[in-house]
Amino acid sequence: MHFPRWFLALGLFVAACDAAELSSPDDPSSPLILSEDTSDDPTAGDDAPGAEPAREPGRWPVADPEPVADPEPVADPEPVADPEPVADPEPVADPEPVADPEPVADPEPVADPEPVADPEPVAEPEPVTEPDPDGCPPASGPGARGTWVWQRSTVTDTAERAAFFAFAAERDLRTAYIDSQWLVDNAAGPLTEFIAEAHARCIDVELLFGYSRWALTEGHAEILGLTHRAVAFAASIDGPRPAGVHFDIEPYTTPEWGADENGTANELLDLFERLQDVVAPSGLRLSADVPFWYDGRFVERDGETRPLSEWMADRVDRLVLMDYRDTAAQIISLADTELSYAARVQAEVVIGVETICGLEPTTITFCEEGAAVLEAQVAQVRAHFADHPAFAGFAIHSYRHFQALRP
Repeated sequence: MHFPRWFLALGLFVAACDAAELSSPDDPSSPLILSEDTSDDPTAGDDAPGAEPAREPGRWPVADPEPVADPEPVADPEPVADPEPVADPEPVADPEPVADPEPVADPEPVADPEPVADPEPVAEPEPVTEPDPDGCPPASGPGARGTWVWQRSTVTDTAERAAFFAFAAERDLRTAYIDSQWLVDNAAGPLTEFIAEAHARCIDVELLFGYSRWALTEGHAEILGLTHRAVAFAASIDGPRPAGVHFDIEPYTTPEWGADENGTANELLDLFERLQDVVAPSGLRLSADVPFWYDGRFVERDGETRPLSEWMADRVDRLVLMDYRDTAAQIISLADTELSYAARVQAEVVIGVETICGLEPTTITFCEEGAAVLEAQVAQVRAHFADHPAFAGFAIHSYRHFQALRP
């Protein structure tokens, strides 16, 4: 609430007067007690002429306050006019309905593309055999061919040596299995020369050793000693060296085989385990001749019974399969089992064919058919096994009979 200024002043004044009444008359310090000392004035007294009427001690005459004018009445505020009513907004017209879009016609069905004919099968390229670092054709593979040479004069006699190399070039021979039992101990020089010349003509040489009784335990020491000397001979050569050692050991020609086939076969396997120990560190290839029918001879060894062909494949680098038949169909049929197993154990198989005359039955040799038939049948076998990973070519038995074979 608000009060006028004059009203506030009046209030202050009244408060001051009330305070004066409450002050003590004996207190000389009070500003409202203004009595004078009249004890020395003889004329002083209540009846002194001219004296002002007595007043109550401690009071000043208070003048009557001026009448306070009544405050001017405050005019009532002018009434505020009511706001003009706001007009209701005009109703918004409903939007015109949008017409439904015209239905889109279904696209015309696309005709199925004409079937594309399967591409004609591309013939697989013939397997490529890595060339020899010296630029020679491979001595191992479908096109490779070798022969057994049993005559030591082919090595020691210069004329016979020249005749052999001429024939090898004519027949495209890439490996010579040279009977080396006598040569290693008695003609190391000529044998070294033969190996060097063969190498220059891109022909590998394997040192060949053959005797049936070496299969028996009693013969092991002799052939093991000979193998040690052959390995030492190869290591001593300062120049081209033989590619391997090759064994033609046929225990089935001994009486012991007929008396105890399983026992004799185990003696043969014992020997090849020991031969493997001798040959493997030298880096020479270990090859063995086996007849095609070994896959039908089951041998029990170390509590397991398996074909003798498998036991042999486990112990050599290369089997030379004496697959002696004179038709491609028979040769293929008799080689299938050995090739399949050899591929599993990463061994090689060379397929051997025969050319000796006078053998019975005549179906085991190409003597009667001649060289042209031999070449034709061998070509069919080569085409059949060309992609087989274990197939390492052919071997013709033997050099002198092959050389004498009629056209």
